[in-house]
Amino acid sequence: MGGMDLNKALGFLRDHHHAVLLTRHRDGRPQMSPVTAGVQGDHVVISTRETAAKVRNALRDPPTCRCASSPTASSASGSRSTAPPRSSTCPRRWSG
Repeated sequence: MGGMDLNKALGFLRDHHHAVLLTRHRDGRPQMSPVTAGVQGDHVVISTRETAAKVRNALRDPPTCRCASSPTASSASGSRSTAPPRSSTCPRRWSG
């Protein structure tokens, strides 16, 4: 099975900002959150509050999945990340 084309996924997200972010609670249950997503360089960025459960979950267990769709839901793009999240609103977490 082939992998997803990262350039196509990033291109889709540049035009379609509605997404669902999947993280996991401490006990393993899924946490699905509707989010606004965008692209900065070659990174997907999510608009959220530092105190949100999805942030705590992603910091504790970095593998996440995102599914973005167009407003008509006739097309979608998904991606998976194993890298820790980065944020300009949480600099002390990633300061080294």
